[in-house]
Amino acid sequence: MGITFAVAWTPCVGPILGATLALASTEGEVGRGILLLTGYAAGLAVPFFLSALAINSFLQFAQKLRRYIQAIHVIGGVLLIIVGILLITDYMTFLNVYVLRFTPNWLLNRL
Repeated sequence: MGITFAVAWTPCVGPILGATLALASTEGEVGRGILLLTGYAAGLAVPFFLSALAINSFLQFAQKLRRYIQAIHVIGGVLLIIVGILLITDYMTFLNVYVLRFTPNWLLNRL
């Protein structure tokens, strides 16, 4: 399971860590940089602690889920095909623009 976490999180962790380090290094106060890096470390650690606490429950759930695994694979494959078609036809951009209309102004100002 550890290898799975490492492989799955590597593409996500690298850019976020790089951005956090860049932001922390340009802060005028050391305390602010420490706060940013502490938040990053907590955000990375909490899911691991929670998954360690829930591992037995997850394994029991996975045993029950096995009978549905074929349907899950088919549904996942269909969703991947749909997303691929949306990307090729450029409708993904259209959907992003459409959904952006529903984004609150306070969040848009942060972007």
